[in-house]
Amino acid sequence: MNTTLSRWVDSYIDTDEAGFDPAKLVRPEAVPHHERLERDSENLAAAVADQLRRKHDWAKQAILQAQMGPAGAAWVFGERLEHFADEKEFMAERFGAWLVERCLNRIHRTSRGRQVSDRGGVSAMPPGDEPRPEVILILDSGTTMEALFRRLVALFVNPPKIQNIMVVTNNIPAVECYLRACRPEANPQDTLPSEHLPLRDRVTCMMLAGKALPDYAACTGPRAIKMLEDIRRQYPEALCIGLTTGNWVRLATRTPGPGSADMREVPTYYPVPMARGEGHREFKEALIRNSEEIYLLAPSGKCFGNVSAAAANHAWGFTNDDPDPKRHCYRDAAIAVSEDPSQDFSRRIRLVSTKRAPGQVLDRHATLLSVVLGAPSEASLDQKAVKDLTDVPHLFYLFNKFSSLPRERELLIEVPHKYARDPAFMREFLHIESEV
Repeated sequence: MNTTLSRWVDSYIDTDEAGFDPAKLVRPEAVPHHERLERDSENLAAAVADQLRRKHDWAKQAILQAQMGPAGAAWVFGERLEHFADEKEFMAERFGAWLVERCLNRIHRTSRGRQVSDRGGVSAMPPGDEPRPEVILILDSGTTMEALFRRLVALFVNPPKIQNIMVVTNNIPAVECYLRACRPEANPQDTLPSEHLPLRDRVTCMMLAGKALPDYAACTGPRAIKMLEDIRRQYPEALCIGLTTGNWVRLATRTPGPGSADMREVPTYYPVPMARGEGHREFKEALIRNSEEIYLLAPSGKCFGNVSAAAANHAWGFTNDDPDPKRHCYRDAAIAVSEDPSQDFSRRIRLVSTKRAPGQVLDRHATLLSVVLGAPSEASLDQKAVKDLTDVPHLFYLFNKFSSLPRERELLIEVPHKYARDPAFMREFLHIESEV
């Protein structure tokens, strides 16, 4: 590499000054040979790329200073990006693949049914009509849902097997993700087989109108709920799958009533999302009411056992009279429980969470949650993607990324909220002993 290029790399690597301008360096008057220029440029690019990978604080600062989308420093959404970030990405990867398989199975079964009907004399949809969705995914707001949808979009695009899917969401970053994936440069047609349609023709994304909340990068309110309900009524034959999360999640009990065929005194448990913030709880309730299947994604450190929302708020000292909205109470999203299975939404909801390896901070807590909910071993989960909902269990995936960390560091990651790190609270609600 010539002298100037070497000085460029050395100066870039060694400088600690913000705003370093390589244009200030002396440039060579001529390049000896085209091949040498090509070789030197490759070496330079490799050296700079390696440096940027090893020292990436500049990227965080650039994003925060530019306030690019939800990662801006002033956004509550941005502040939460680091909370359970690795676990959210892990759940998105594992559950995303499971969910795509479930959607494909539904589409395949529906297509076979239509083929039989067509042979029986029922005419096919006239050419040019917009295809009706076979599956509607109702996507909630929040960083957990944004991570899941990014994974889903990647699976929808490559390989492009999914079709006749509609995504209905109030999650602004998720819509932005979809728009980016639909751009020609993100999905060039010449790389796909000719029989495959572009993403925009296979997956429709509907952005719900409502009051835009900058702090949460979401739209909420009566308009968003009405639009959701209108879409559901428009496509009554589609399988509607709700994808939601909670600020926190707790387990509630459903005890068999006197008229039940199951007269055992053993209650069954189901997860309930807890929420606060303008319109969030009401939107979750609408999502649940309008879904045949509901999957509630939550890191295990955000889940509680059979304790009430009031108990958690009391332990934290939260009250709605507090002038700080970050210390207002969390409330349960209402989930209908009924002896009539068609009206019992508690039977439609499944928790998607994680377990830990023995010895990790949350091992005991996550194990108790999975046992109480009757979650099976992870090895049997894949086949459940093609089962009817009654045979689909709560989904727990083994997540042990932090097992090699010092326990003090692991605790900071697993319990990132300072108000939840009180020893008494962790012992009662998260089954973490004080010696940690």
